[in-house]
Amino acid sequence: MKSQTWTRYFPGTWENSRGYRTDISYRTLTDHSISHAHFIARDEPGQPGYLVPMDAMRPALLEAPRRSNGMVGPFNVDPVRRTVNGRRVPMESTNSEPHIQRVVSSPQTAVRA
Repeated sequence: MKSQTWTRYFPGTWENSRGYRTDISYRTLTDHSISHAHFIARDEPGQPGYLVPMDAMRPALLEAPRRSNGMVGPFNVDPVRRTVNGRRVPMESTNSEPHIQRVVSSPQTAVRA
C-alpha cells in the first residue's frame, strides 16, 4: 500500500495564542493509508510547513470533539510547542510546498501520494 500525506493549509485568520485552530474528517483521520499530516502555516507559497506522523495524530485527537458532519475538531496545532490538541507530537519543519495530487474535501484540504 502506498502511503499518502494529508495536507491542511492554515490561513492567517486561523492563528490563535495556542497555534492554529483546525479540524480533520473522521474518514481521513482513520485512513491508515495516510501516513502523515502536513500542516502549512499560510496559504502562500514558501511559508513553513509542519509534518506530523498520523500515528501520533490519532491518539492526540482521541478526546477531540466529533461533529455530526463527520469532522473531528476543532483542535489546535501549535508548531512552537510541537503539540496537536495540547499533546506533544513528533513534528518536523518543512520548507517546501507539497505537490497536490488529489483534493479530498475542500480547497483547504488535500491528499498527495
